[in-house]
Amino acid sequence: SLTTTAILMSSVKGFSREMVKNNFESLYDFCEYKGYQFSDTLKDRNNFDEIIDYVIQSFREDKILESLKVVGEGKKLETMPDMYVLPEENRPRMIFYKNSIIHYFLPLTFSSLALRIMNKKGETSLDSFRSEYVYIRDLFMKEFIYPENMLEDVMLSIKDAIKYMQQKGYATITKNSIAINDDREKDAQLRFFGRILQEYLESYYVVCSTLLPKKRVQIQKKDLLTEIRKNGVKMYHTGEIMLSESLSLPNYTNALSLLRSERALSEKQVGRKNVIIELINQETVETLFEKIKIYLDGIRA
Repeated sequence: SLTTTAILMSSVKGFSREMVKNNFESLYDFCEYKGYQFSDTLKDRNNFDEIIDYVIQSFREDKILESLKVVGEGKKLETMPDMYVLPEENRPRMIFYKNSIIHYFLPLTFSSLALRIMNKKGETSLDSFRSEYVYIRDLFMKEFIYPENMLEDVMLSIKDAIKYMQQKGYATITKNSIAINDDREKDAQLRFFGRILQEYLESYYVVCSTLLPKKRVQIQKKDLLTEIRKNGVKMYHTGEIMLSESLSLPNYTNALSLLRSERALSEKQVGRKNVIIELINQETVETLFEKIKIYLDGIRA
């Protein structure tokens, strides 16, 4: 799962083996810091190359990954060493492995995104950091089941993430402030962990962009989901969203559920099969939409 997650987060289409190993080590380092249990093979860092090569080769044999080929001399196709292509249609076949482990990284992921957003706004206070973290955490209440410590004591729940960011040199922390270190490589690591949320952010972006033109129009839920799916496909092919796994019906449904809990949407049963959805608070959807755009900008650039 670590290798697959490292592959998926290396690039949308193509990647090098070196990129995978760097991402693998970033994920591993945090797991090791947290004291998560590893298999005997994974405990030894000397086995990393063998593990990565095995996973890549397995995906190649299953025709999920392909070697990158370019036209060389004499117009013959040449294979680029240690370069691979992940066809877009194959990404969903790998998502299960990523989704099975991302909950281990959530405090660091939320913290990384919150810190990058604060940096863009020129804010450094721990209170602002806490508020941004809580907003991101609550945004994905429908996607993840949080342990009690992430809900009851916010600062305690992110203590390890903050300490880890300081230990790795991602951030400088004082009694009342937290700020990104002026180092492009360190900032890239924060962006890397924040990108764990990209799939969900893009799905929610699709839902909000579909809802906003409707104002107070009532619509059957099945018809709305059809419109959302069509809009998602259009946005994917025009480059507004980047990941094919963002075109996810469960993610769309969870986004609608979140908006209901925020009282932006109402839902009522009509007859035995029909469910009617109405947008009753456009301002809430607009606020969420603007936040999501900021978050996507924070992990893309």
